[in-house]
Amino acid sequence: MQATLNRADALINAPKIDWVALNEVIDVDSFIRYYWVMELTANPEITQSSVYFYKNGPSDKLHAGPVWDFDSALGNYDRATYLGSDPVADYAKTAQVLRNKGNNWYTKLFASKEYVARANELWAEGVGYQVSQVAAKTTGWEAALAESAGKNFTRWPILGGPTLLIPGLGKNYASTYAGEVKYLRDWLSTRSAMMLREAPPTVQLRYQGYVEGIGWQAKVNYGQVAGTTGQNKRVEALAFATLGDVNAINSIQGNAHVQNIGWMGWRNPGNLGTTGQGLRMEAIQLRLTGDLATKYDISYRTHVQDIGWQPWVTNGATAGTTGQSKRIEAIQVRLLAKTTPTLQPPTTPTPSVTTTFVLVAS
Repeated sequence: MQATLNRADALINAPKIDWVALNEVIDVDSFIRYYWVMELTANPEITQSSVYFYKNGPSDKLHAGPVWDFDSALGNYDRATYLGSDPVADYAKTAQVLRNKGNNWYTKLFASKEYVARANELWAEGVGYQVSQVAAKTTGWEAALAESAGKNFTRWPILGGPTLLIPGLGKNYASTYAGEVKYLRDWLSTRSAMMLREAPPTVQLRYQGYVEGIGWQAKVNYGQVAGTTGQNKRVEALAFATLGDVNAINSIQGNAHVQNIGWMGWRNPGNLGTTGQGLRMEAIQLRLTGDLATKYDISYRTHVQDIGWQPWVTNGATAGTTGQSKRIEAIQVRLLAKTTPTLQPPTTPTPSVTTTFVLVAS
């Protein structure tokens, strides 16, 4: 088992993932289904604890699962966005960067074009439909669990009180069981709508940052972090591409505000900012044109010196700062469909994963 984990870790952390070799070591589909659960629930455990893998015998591939331990997920840390409280922020695909610690497997995997392509196939085959249904299902679960919940809160009377999680980061509990279920249902409704708007057939963005002391980083996929956090390094330039629709890039425009230059003017985002001049990018605006603008919103946020992550903005609004001499250190970008799509149930059942034993991956 240890040799398999070491091999998987080496392949995932290579400068470019050898997709054929990785498929020989891990069961990719189980890793993807595990990812979708963690992304839906924005579970901060994904980077460092309560993560399980298993093998059905020495010659088997490494499987992800079972999923377990969601006390920190689903917006329970409602005062800590780096712990997944924001229902409209991409999370599991980039949690290791947002937390600035822990295991990076899913951050690295999602940066792979091949991984994203297969993840999108599984989404279309039934994962997306299940995500679209989960918020409504909480109503049925609320009734089914009411008796158990009543006994639970009699034994542990925490309703209306402060968090049992980290003080100051976790939420205060509602005064009633129904209030707690409503919080969960509302959070899931907002989160699933964001994921449905971001998923295919939405055009998929791919981008990379040019960073002080590093140069051009490897490309990342939509919703992931380009740049760095916690390293005090300036982003100097950004370059964008699209995955699967090469013509769509011509409908995306960017305007960068750069140290000593100011706003550089709208242009196609092949290379926004400067390289080789040691100038920090301070703010950025992104917008869509043509047919793309009628279907999608472009959504983005920046991590700024002395500020941290700013709120998400869309469609030409300014992310970053001007007149404050503060560097952009990182950015996330995605396209979101203007209307939430309605998905049909899959024609064949989504397969389940059955485990015989599990081992913790630390």
